[in-house]
Formats: sequence, structure tokens, C-alpha cells
Amino acid sequence: MVPGETVEGPLRCGVLGEVVLVAGSRTEPVAGRRTAEVLAALLVDVSCPRSVDELVAAVWGDDAPPTAATMVHGAVRRLRTAAGGDRARFVVSRGGRYAVAPEVALDAAEFEALVAGARPEVASSPARAARRLTAALALWRGPAFAGVEQPFARDAAARLDALRVECAELLAEAELALAEPARAVAVLAPLVAADPSRERAAAVLMTALAGAGRTAEALRTFDRVRTALAEDLGLEPGPALREIAAGLRRGDDVPDRGSSRALRGPPRPLGSFVGREDDLAHLAGLLADHRLVTVTGPGGAGKTRLALEACGRGSARVVFVDLARAASGDRFEDVVADATGVRADPGAVAAAVAVALADAPTLLVLDNAEHVLDRCAAFVRELLESTGGLGVLVTSRERLGLPGEQVSVLDPLPLPPPRAEPGEIGRSPAVQLFVRRAAAARSGFALAADNAEAVAEVCRRLDGLPLAVELAAARTAALPLAELEAGLADRFRLLAPSARRHDPSRRAGLAATIAWSRDLLDDAEQRLFARLGVFPAGFDLDAARGVTGERDAAATLGRLVDASLVRPEDTAADRWRYRMLESTREFAVTCLAPGDLDPLRRRHAHHFLAVGRDVAPHLHRAGAGPWLDALHAERDNLRAALRWAEGTGGDREVLIGLCDVLWHYWDVRGSRAEGLGPLTAALAVVGPDDPRRPALLSACALLHLGRGEFDDTERVAGEQHRLALAAGDRRWEGDAQALRATVDWARGRLDRAQQRYEDGIAASLAGGDVWRGAMAEAQLARLHRDRAEPDAARALARRATDHADEVGEDLARGLALDVLASIEQRWGDPADARRLVEAALEHYRLVGYREGEASALALSARIAAAAADVEGARRGFDQAGSIFRRIGHRAGVAATAEELAALG
Repeated sequence: MVPGETVEGPLRCGVLGEVVLVAGSRTEPVAGRRTAEVLAALLVDVSCPRSVDELVAAVWGDDAPPTAATMVHGAVRRLRTAAGGDRARFVVSRGGRYAVAPEVALDAAEFEALVAGARPEVASSPARAARRLTAALALWRGPAFAGVEQPFARDAAARLDALRVECAELLAEAELALAEPARAVAVLAPLVAADPSRERAAAVLMTALAGAGRTAEALRTFDRVRTALAEDLGLEPGPALREIAAGLRRGDDVPDRGSSRALRGPPRPLGSFVGREDDLAHLAGLLADHRLVTVTGPGGAGKTRLALEACGRGSARVVFVDLARAASGDRFEDVVADATGVRADPGAVAAAVAVALADAPTLLVLDNAEHVLDRCAAFVRELLESTGGLGVLVTSRERLGLPGEQVSVLDPLPLPPPRAEPGEIGRSPAVQLFVRRAAAARSGFALAADNAEAVAEVCRRLDGLPLAVELAAARTAALPLAELEAGLADRFRLLAPSARRHDPSRRAGLAATIAWSRDLLDDAEQRLFARLGVFPAGFDLDAARGVTGERDAAATLGRLVDASLVRPEDTAADRWRYRMLESTREFAVTCLAPGDLDPLRRRHAHHFLAVGRDVAPHLHRAGAGPWLDALHAERDNLRAALRWAEGTGGDREVLIGLCDVLWHYWDVRGSRAEGLGPLTAALAVVGPDDPRRPALLSACALLHLGRGEFDDTERVAGEQHRLALAAGDRRWEGDAQALRATVDWARGRLDRAQQRYEDGIAASLAGGDVWRGAMAEAQLARLHRDRAEPDAARALARRATDHADEVGEDLARGLALDVLASIEQRWGDPADARRLVEAALEHYRLVGYREGEASALALSARIAAAAADVEGARRGFDQAGSIFRRIGHRAGVAATAEELAALG
């Protein structure tokens, strides 16, 4: 189509090749790339008019120029001009939307109608079917939507290409039924040569070749198919194909593909089955007791592989239907009919399958059902109502929702815990899968002490998702582990499929697997899915509403859970929590509209600052443990909020507020190094006259002290002391003195430490800070204990206990009782010491203070040793040492090891 030139004759549009206008015998390409793309967007679904905004989004995506809408109107004007005559408005406008007029024919629609009409005729009227199918293939001029690269066109082209393949297969079967094997070979040979993994086409081709007297070539075709399936998909040819090859080698008669087709059994995977024995046993139990079982789980979890393994271990005949071949619901019955060998009119396939499978106990496997879920559910309901000797196993990212359906949720593989030893890492199923696949990719690869943690970290970052783990393991053929781990920063590029793959489907790579699930969502679900990517880990419903701004988040979130894109966790609690797998989360972020990410991060940070401020008043009173647990549950969200607040474009007030909320959590839960970074950043933006500075200095000095960084503690607490004195603030004065006293005590300056403790206690109590006063009293009691002054030590410890009981907070109560127990162990009643240390342990555990718990366990062990309870002592030191190792407390590890050795 040249600008200014018009076409004559009845007007048709063509997309089976480059986009063209056809008038009579004259075919003209659409001039101008953008004009062709606009017309293509209108032709993808001619029944659906499209707004200008929709056309802009389809053609330009996120890169639309400011003049894109004007360019759409211009493209429509050029199309109308090119059509000319009384067809000048073949692109019509309806309610502000553009559409191609219904009287304009489309080659793709004609092609689909011809194939649909021919399907039931292949067996009953092969000659008529052959004529229809030959005419259908003749409509193709090249790849569908050639030259139009937008996703809408590629998706439509993939669907049409799958139908083109089926058309060729049906035509070949019709030609065989007409005793024309040479014609069947001519149709299928190019198709199988281009993609040897097409088993159905290969089976028909092998039959046709044998029928034409070319048996050796038929067997070579089988060898090419077997090699392609093994290299690209890790599968062996299916039973139907293997049986044809075996028959040809035996010299059997050529099978008659025109009369009937064999049942399709399950494919046989080549790789070993790793890490799913419990899931397999659970699935086998469900299949034994129920007629309908659905395995659900996220894409890449291994649902198909588990189903195949279950098929191989059962006694029933298995018929396997790969629904990934059904590009849409309209193709569902055709795919089922092909796998089960039935011929039936549309709507009668379920009844025909019930009859065909009634001759023996059968398990029908419907694999990959999520994109045809409604059609699959209706089919299964009718099938199970029609016959009693049939079981159905479905794999899908979403359940069917039928009565009696039993659902087995397949989670990712279990991961090794943080800081696990190499032996424990090696027992993780995710690690075992990685090692098996890596050894297959790189000869000699094995798990060892020097690479175990790296392998574990790769598996953790991939959430133990089998598809991702296998793809990563395959990369060890070309990358060392360190580079592989670093490459996961761009996991979708790293784990993209090899260019050698013949399989262009959703299973070709990690990103494509997730995109397949996302594309099945409606607009509201896709929007929430993308926005939930801002959460680095778990979240509750209030957070989902508050951060994403979606008022109807509950219903939409439920759909994302059903689709296996979001996982519920902590469902025993009143407030359920949810999370995305990390790969899913990273993909979700890429789906955000331009400009959406920064506002979402801001809302996320402000939401979790509000969460922290709700918690903070409860942290220094009775019952603080659950509130610390609440902060711990949100630790990843709080870290993300801090990173945003510290970064370019962040918010210093959010940073300061979060530090004020989190310092106690960082100290009690052993995250001191993590807290010092944001505290230092906050101090850099809070001047000396800001009344919030002393609190930040106190928190910073405390965390330095907990890390044994005494010079930094003295420096920061010294500034805090000077500011407190200048402001007349007794509370912060007392706290600073107690912090500096602890440095003096650790360095052996006991006289100065005692004076500073005494001054600090007096100032804290005068300032109304009973909690800090109690903590300092317990530490001063410890000093008197170390100086062998039992009376002073006992009196101060009891005062600390009284003040701690007054406040009710468990850390202060635990410390006071712990110190008092150590005093009683040296100079008092051992029974009292045991009682006191057990009470201290209980308080420490209530707030999750692992360092204090380990210290109290070691004291309990010393009490047991003094009572000649060697086994009790050994048990206590073992437990204490284990905790010290887990939290990285080297001095504690060394001390408990020495005391264990002393037991003999």
C-alpha cells in the first residue's frame, strides 16, 4: 500500500505473513511501520474495539512519545485513505473506540474456520478434510504478523503458529487415510526438520515415511526426535512414538494413522527425582483414596515432574494430556481428544473419553491446566459423572474448585538454615538438586566444605524453586560459583533459556514461567501483583491495603494466592501474613508502570514507620516479647524502609523515626552492626541543638558497646553526657554515665566504673527512667561480685530486681535475676541459685535475648558442675556453646569450650 494509492475490489486484511490489505487479486503491504502496527493491534481481536489509549499502550508500551495519540489518529486516516472509495471508513469509530468494520474479511479468521471445519472430517471424510486443510495452509504467506514485534502480536502469532502446526498434522493424517503417504511426508518433513521435538508431527511423519517405503529415514527421524527431547527438555519420547519405532525395527506392518490413534502415555523424564519423597507419598495416598486430585503450586515448583513420578509408581493405566498445547480454551477439547485417541463432535469429547477409557482402571493426567481452568473444570465434572473407574490428576497453578477435589500444594524445596554446617547443608533437598544437576553439567562438581555455603546461598536466593535451581546449576558449566551468585542480581537474564532450545513455550525460562501466570490475571489483579513487588518479604492485609492503595485488596489478594503467585504464611495467627517468592517479587517490580516505584517505596516506608511507632510504647514494659516479635516479623520491610530513607530522594524524618523505634530491637536481637549504619546516618543529619540527638547517641553508644567497640562507645557516650549536662537532662546524663562505666569495667578501671555507675543510677532515677536505673544497678552489682564484695553485690542485685519488677520488662528482670543467681552460686544457697537462673532464662527467652540466654545456660551448667551433676553441666555448656556459635559470640564459644574440657 503506497501512500495516496487505493486498492480496488472486495477488501480483506491479512496477518498470515506481513500485515497487508487485499483487494481482489491484488495484495498490498501496509506502508509505514507504525501504520501497520496500529492495524495489527486492531486485527488481533476484531470483535473488540480499542480506545486510542489502548492502541498507544499496545504499539508503544512504556515508551510512548507525547504525540503517540496523534500518531494513532494519523495511522487510521492513512488506512482509510488507502482503502478508498466507499470503503473509506473500513476503520470505524464506535463510542470513541476504533475497530475494523465487520464486513472486512480477515485471513486468520478464514484459516481458523477451515481448520475447525476439517477436524471432525479427518476420520469420516478425509478427502474433504484434506481440501479444507490444504486451502487453510495456502493462506499463509510467511510468519504471522511478520515485522510487528510488540507482545500482543507475538502472542497472537504464537497461537496461530500452533494452529498452523496442528493443521499440517491433520492434513498429513488425512493424506495417510487417503493412502497418500508421499503427500503426508511433503507436508510434515519441513515442520519436523525445523523442530524435532514435535512428537505428534514426528509420529505421523514416521508412519508416512514407512508407508512410502522409507523405513530407514523414519528411524533416523525417531533418533533426531529423541536427541532433541533429551538435550532440550530432559525427556524421552512418549510411548506412542517409541512403539512406532519399535514396530518398524521389528518389521511390523505400518500402523494405520487414519483409522484410530493410540492413547498417549506420560513422557519419561531423564533426570533423577530429588527431594520430593514426602510429597510423592502424600500424593500417592490422595490418589489411592480420591478420584480427583489437583497438585497446585507456583510455576517452576515441579508439579509436572511430581505427577510423572506418581504415574510411574502406580498400577493403573496412565493417559497423559499436556494442556500447554491448548493455546486457548477453544483448543482444549482438541488436545484432550488427540491424547485420548477419540473422535467426537465439539461438546461431546468428555462422553467419548469416558467410553474410551472404560475398559481398564485409568489415571487421566491433565497437566498445566491453569490457562484453561474453566474448560478443564467443566470437562472433569462431566467425565467423573459419566464413569466410575477413572481417576483424574490435574497439575495447575490454581485449583479447579470442584466438589470432592483434593488439593496437594507443592511448595519449593526445603532450604538449609542460615549458618548451617556443610553436613546440614548437604541434607537440604534444594542443595541436593543443585548438586545433582551441576554434576551433570560440569564433570567432577561436588559439594565440599569450601563451596557448601555458596551453594546454599544460591539455593536460598532462588527460594528453593526447582526450575530456578536447575537453571542455575546448569550455569556451573560456564561460571564459578562466586560469579553465579553475583549474577543472580539479574536472575532473569542469567537464567534465560539457551538459544539452542526448540521450546518457545512458557517453560523456556524463569521469567517466562512467571509471566505465564501473570498474563492469566485481569487488570486489577495484575496491578496489585506488580505493586506487591515493593514488599521485600512478608506482609499482612493491612500493609497490602496501605502501601498499594488498593481498597479491594482482600479479594484481589485471594486471587493471587489462588494463582500461586502469592503464598500465605503464618496462617495460625489472627492476622495472616503473605509473601512472594523472591524471583516472583523481582518480576513483579518489572511490571510496574513507569513512575510507580518511587511513590510505592515512599508509602511503604511511611507505613512501616507507623507500624514501628505503634510498637515502640510497649517495648519497655511487661509483655514486650510479642511486640519485639512483631518487629522481627517485619525486619525485611523495616530494612527496606531504612534503605529508602537513607538513599537519594529518601526522607530524613523517616530515618530518624525508624532509628528511634528500632534501637532496642537491634540490641536485644543481636543486630547491632546492622543498626549502627542507619544510626550513624541519622546522627549526620541531626545537629547538636536538636533534642532528638541524645537519644540517637545513646542508641549508637549502646550498640558499639555490645560489639566491644569501647573507644567508639566512650566517644559517643561522652558527647551524649556533655549535651545532657548542658540541657539539664538527668535521664540522658544517667544513661551516658552507665555506658561509660561499663567501658571502665571492661577495661579493669573498677573504681572509676563504680563511681560512674553510682552517678548514673542516681541521675536515671531522678530523671524518672527506672528501666535504665535497674539495668545500671544490675551491672554495678556484677562489678561488686567481681571484686568479691558479696554483701554490696547482693544488696544492689536485689534493688535492681525490685526496680525491674516495678517496670515489668523482661530484659531488665532477666539481667537482675541472672546477676543475683551468679552471686548466690558463689556465696549463697545453690538451690536459690538454680531457681534464680531458671527464672532469668525464662525472662530472656520471652524477649528473644539469645546472648543472655547463652550466658544463663552457662551459669546453670556451672551450678550443676558444682553439685557434681556432670551430665547436666555438659548439657548446659553444650546448649550455651551452640547459641554462642549461632550468634557469632567468639568469647562465649571459647569460654564454654574451656569449661566443657574441664569437665573431663
